[in-house]
Amino acid sequence: MKILYLLNDGASTAADELIDALAQEHQVEVIDLGAKRVPYDTLVDKIFASDRVISWECGLSMDEPPNAAPG
Repeated sequence: MKILYLLNDGASTAADELIDALAQEHQVEVIDLGAKRVPYDTLVDKIFASDRVISWECGLSMDEPPNAAPG
């Protein structure tokens, strides 16, 4: 299975561990959208060429909902 990871704000330990685990059994490609500019048409082609696309945002905490008010 071809899996494309889109890292929205860089890599994290959790993302790296999951990607490494899946890479042992699947073909994995990682695009760090925060580190480089990827042409839109290239990104769309890679999305449609993949069996699964996972968008990863490292800034979210599992303890708080994404729209939680600070405090």
